[in-house]
Amino acid sequence: MINTICIMVGSYRNLTTLTSATLMLHPEVQVVNHKYSFNENCDTDFLVSYSKNKVDNFIKKIIEIAGDEVSVSGDGGVITKSHAFLEHKIMRDVFNNRYSNTNKKNIKSIIWKESHRNTNLIRKNDVDLLISKDIRFRFFLPIRNPMDCAMSNMNGYKKYFGADTESKEDVLFGLFEIYSWFFELQKKYPERFMYLFENDFKENLLKLENFLKIQHNKDWYKDVNDVWELKNNYKHEQDFINLYKSLVSKLKDDYIKDKFNIFLNS
Repeated sequence: MINTICIMVGSYRNLTTLTSATLMLHPEVQVVNHKYSFNENCDTDFLVSYSKNKVDNFIKKIIEIAGDEVSVSGDGGVITKSHAFLEHKIMRDVFNNRYSNTNKKNIKSIIWKESHRNTNLIRKNDVDLLISKDIRFRFFLPIRNPMDCAMSNMNGYKKYFGADTESKEDVLFGLFEIYSWFFELQKKYPERFMYLFENDFKENLLKLENFLKIQHNKDWYKDVNDVWELKNNYKHEQDFINLYKSLVSKLKDDYIKDKFNIFLNS
């Protein structure tokens, strides 16, 4: 029985991939990478137009993809076939030591990693209505250093922030719009929306297990500590740092401001 369907949101590239790949190491989690085509198929487009049947079809497709270890170029599939997973030797070795393939037998949570395009789709629609339709829906936001994130999105991904997005400053503004949107929903639905900063992941595994309604697994804790490695930060000009400080200062919650300000010292 599937307890939760967790949609990753945001636009965080390396961190989103690392987070979703790490979740794939849990025995009760199945992760699908990309597959935006689900939203373009009337049998599975529950984010566009909800029905229980569409969600059931979505789950069935995920299980089929996992069973056949399918990944289609340009569309995606099992996270273990992604370049980031295959190029992360420790991640790959840990997974292969635990599992013979991706066809896990006791799946309790499905993670859908198609972060920014799904974020844009969800923000266009009635989130409150979507949440009310299915108690299993969860939304998870991993937060990378936003200045680094803005830089990484300049390489072919800025288009997801809008056609008029030209600069890293534009991307940074777009990121903080997503943060503000998500934080308001998290306050409103704390059991359905969860965020973690990149330097908090390993300290919040129990919280994440509870959020996804999966069993505590001590082997997973060990695996996370083995594979969790973040790439080096970018160097940023002072003007860009000052813009970042200004955007952080406009956030409403002091705790969240403090978490973002930690990146100024990293």
